Amino acid sequence: PPSPPHSPPSPPPPPPLPPKVFVGNDPVFVGTSGVPYEVKGEPNVTFNLISQRGLYVNSLFIAVPHRFRVHDLTETVLGDIGVAICSCEPHRSSEFGRGRGRVAVGAQSGGGRALRSACERRVRFPVGTREEPTLDGLLLPLGITKLPCGGVWLNYTRHSCDDFSGRCVWEGAPNPKTEQENSWDVDVEELELRPTFFRNLRIELPTATFVFDRHHVLGSLPKEQQQAVEACAVQPARSTPNCKRMLADLLLLGADSADSDVFGYNDMHIEYKQLPAGARGYPRMHGLLGQNALPASAVEPDERTNPGGAQSPEDSPGESPGGGTESPGGAASPLDSTGRPSNADSRPFSEPAALGKSPTGADPESALSAVVGVQGEGFIEGDFTDYIVGRGMLFGVGALVHSLFDLAACDEPES
Repeated sequence: PPSPPHSPPSPPPPPPLPPKVFVGNDPVFVGTSGVPYEVKGEPNVTFNLISQRGLYVNSLFIAVPHRFRVHDLTETVLGDIGVAICSCEPHRSSEFGRGRGRVAVGAQSGGGRALRSACERRVRFPVGTREEPTLDGLLLPLGITKLPCGGVWLNYTRHSCDDFSGRCVWEGAPNPKTEQENSWDVDVEELELRPTFFRNLRIELPTATFVFDRHHVLGSLPKEQQQAVEACAVQPARSTPNCKRMLADLLLLGADSADSDVFGYNDMHIEYKQLPAGARGYPRMHGLLGQNALPASAVEPDERTNPGGAQSPEDSPGESPGGGTESPGGAASPLDSTGRPSNADSRPFSEPAALGKSPTGADPESALSAVVGVQGEGFIEGDFTDYIVGRGMLFGVGALVHSLFDLAACDEPES
């Protein structure tokens, strides 16, 4: 009798879902190992946080004024963030010629100009309290913006509150709901919303979501208001209607404050997506955060130095691509559902607590204080100055020795 047909072999299982990684506050970096490290950087200097073949993330480091310094905001924080993504529009590739799309942008040291692919989309997430994000220099609209290729889309949301009812909502969310939905009977469409200073931007990629949040600190409050805020900062008090109303009033008060009375700062976290069966791994990353953002066992093989995908000695299990250590057995991430350190305590007015988001302040007694050095010593490859993009510029990584961003990747035809 004829032999039964052979079934094709099942594809190998994908690598385990990596834990979330985070950078923010002082700023503190929490990589895939869960061990925090600090990179203070330098004020008014832009550093590279993430670089991949078709993406990079830079951030301006800014100084914290003395009057706004608290236990987890002491010297520098993340200011404006710049994200470059490869995603080509048909008219761009036809104008410049696919594979040859180059435009000169921005002044470089030595009088030269940096090359930029015509298909390199640039997103700016500002820290300024009255500024809005931009895409290629144009204001980014609230809601979802889908880029033409590469499976990339942006979701920009803005926190706003209604003066009359005290209800707050994230405008631009796919299905916006008010925080007091269970205790108030008012349609969201009927609210007269005024923006607070909080902003959120999610950049969805095929393998991960990059999440950016803008927060702020008020310079001072009347003593009685400060006491009320401290009382409402503790669960379950913060979820009561009175505390939610008070918080909305104070957020709107902050929005009406002079710029000199408000200090803003940004943070970022990465949420990974489960890869399909047969996937070889997640795209390689480098940068101050990127080199510790993935366990080595979850990274796709580097065909340039390791043809065929054989595991190289430096990528042995337990070590991240940048030299960090992978948590044994895939230990749980120390970050909560929002991607922020889960062992953080509460700091009034740093963010809208009624949204159910994790507070940002790091407890000095917690693991977040266990940083070894102030410039990433022992956690990053080379010196922190190797990741300097420059002064007065937010985009570009071409001059960085560790950058993985490939200008040609933006010109390749979509498969």
